[in-house]
Amino acid sequence: LDGALEPQNDVPVIPGKLSRVETTAEKGGLVHYLSDAGAAVKKGEVLARIVNPYGDLMEEVPSPVDGWILAYALINSQSVATGDFVNFIAYRI
Repeated sequence: LDGALEPQNDVPVIPGKLSRVETTAEKGGLVHYLSDAGAAVKKGEVLARIVNPYGDLMEEVPSPVDGWILAYALINSQSVATGDFVNFIAYRI
């Protein structure tokens, strides 16, 4: 496209070379997210908690890298099965 780049003020832009990693659920249940998409996260920081229908904690999902939450993988519901994607995280390479 011709022309100058327009500044993006309403959308977070992460400069530099990035890659992406996904986190997956080791146990099924209902997902409670602890950070918003676009938030900076540290390796080991808990990003989501998975609970059973009674509210008992089944799993905490930590970030495997320092990076930023790109998106949460749940589109149609807030539940996951074992092995489902929980979120996508961008990190510097």
